[in-house]
Amino acid sequence: VNEWRAQAKPFSPLYLSFGKEKLLWGPSFLAAPSNLLFTDNEKANPYTEVEGKYLAKMIYVPDKSATVNLITETQRDRNELHEAVTPLTVLKMDYVGGNFLLSVIDYHRSHDRFRAGSFGQWTASDALLLYYDGLVTKGTDALYPALDPNNPLGGAFVKQYDASSRIFTTVTAGGSYTFLTGGTLSMEFLYNGRGYNDAEAASYYRLRQNASDHFFDNGPLFGPAHTTLGQTMNNGLSFLRRYYLMGQLHVPEIRNVLDLVLRYTYCLEDRAGQAASIIEWQLTNRIQFFNLITVAVTRGRESEFNSLFSKSFLAGLEMHY
Repeated sequence: VNEWRAQAKPFSPLYLSFGKEKLLWGPSFLAAPSNLLFTDNEKANPYTEVEGKYLAKMIYVPDKSATVNLITETQRDRNELHEAVTPLTVLKMDYVGGNFLLSVIDYHRSHDRFRAGSFGQWTASDALLLYYDGLVTKGTDALYPALDPNNPLGGAFVKQYDASSRIFTTVTAGGSYTFLTGGTLSMEFLYNGRGYNDAEAASYYRLRQNASDHFFDNGPLFGPAHTTLGQTMNNGLSFLRRYYLMGQLHVPEIRNVLDLVLRYTYCLEDRAGQAASIIEWQLTNRIQFFNLITVAVTRGRESEFNSLFSKSFLAGLEMHY
């Protein structure tokens, strides 16, 4: 069972709960950086379900506009590098106005860095929705390339800003416009402050190539090559570079049986992109066919969009009883 919850109401404005849950929030599609509990918002691939976490929550609702959530993990977790870390405690405060929503999130983990997030949305008109989602951190666990001529692979990946006081910001900002026909056009801009600059990206691809060249060696470079290549695939960054654009068109209920999503994500620094299409076709009242296709759009090999594969195809059936 991926999700379940037991909840009690000691008195009117206070709720207590425990269970295995998925807490996904924010309207952004490309990324929801303010959510450190679940970095995958299930929108890039809605058919890969995120594993729930065991959470204890205290929810205080003083009035219809404000909500205060105190959330804590009850088990040890893993960070973006899959390293074991102590449970995370979250204080999330939400305020809902007539046409807007604002949320501020504070994170605490023992012996760890400062992190704070926020997201908000504004219904500018019946058709236009504007929103943002952001996170501020002091330092980062991410790995950065450090070239070293004395290293047989040319360098290594290090936690360059692990103990740093440098402030990193990640923000997604965008909007959605819904047409009278029912289709919705969304545009987003992502600034990933922890991402690599041009020099760091060049060093990253150099180390990746060097490790790949020695991947099948039987000599002393076998182990370091495997470790380095693994770190290139899991460096603690959801996005490799800093500046991204995304455009998406969602056309629902075409002839009452077909939903279509067309999405394109573009990295302004690499000048490479990824195109995706999601099709949902209602075969019967209980059976739905789905298809997800992604294709990297780039002229070279040095792009995060074709690091593992340049094309992917997923198809299946979803049945409801």
